Amino acid sequence: MSQPPAGPSAPASASASPHAAASGGSVPDAEPARERSPLALAAMAAVAVPGLDPARLALPQERSADLRVVGVVDTQGRHWEVLETHADATGATLEAEAEVLRRIGRIVDDGRLSFDVPRPAGTLRQEGSYIQVRSHLEGRPIDVDSLRPGPGLSAGLGRALGELHDLPTRWSPRQACRYTTPTTYAPAG
Repeated sequence: MSQPPAGPSAPASASASPHAAASGGSVPDAEPARERSPLALAAMAAVAVPGLDPARLALPQERSADLRVVGVVDTQGRHWEVLETHADATGATLEAEAEVLRRIGRIVDDGRLSFDVPRPAGTLRQEGSYIQVRSHLEGRPIDVDSLRPGPGLSAGLGRALGELHDLPTRWSPRQACRYTTPTTYAPAG
């Protein structure tokens, strides 16, 4: 199982938060984390990913109850997504998703898949937030209800799902994540 990069892109421990230290490691009594501007998230992406020098904001600019996504283009023209959550469970889900994306990315790099996936580049924990930076892929969500049999989008989606289905699977308990409480997780080992 690959490990996240060391240095500034590795998540800081929860005990680094002043609220966590004051409350014995959890933050239930702390005030909610403040809303960061898209520019502040772009700056945090620069901390999480060495060599990322933000030049401008871009799409997507999205928000749900647990997740905020801000697009950033850097001075090299690379397009990034900065994902921020204040929910520990959502942060754990993003970490697990990042590991799946890393593994699929290696398969893409080996030429065994005909499509790409976002590439996780760095993470950061700061002031009750979990921030993940990943490459942005152009496209839009598929409305599954609009798919019709035949050539085009339906056939392309079917091919992609078939390619994933045909990959050899190797699973070991050591590769899994172990959930230690409802809001924390750790790699099994």
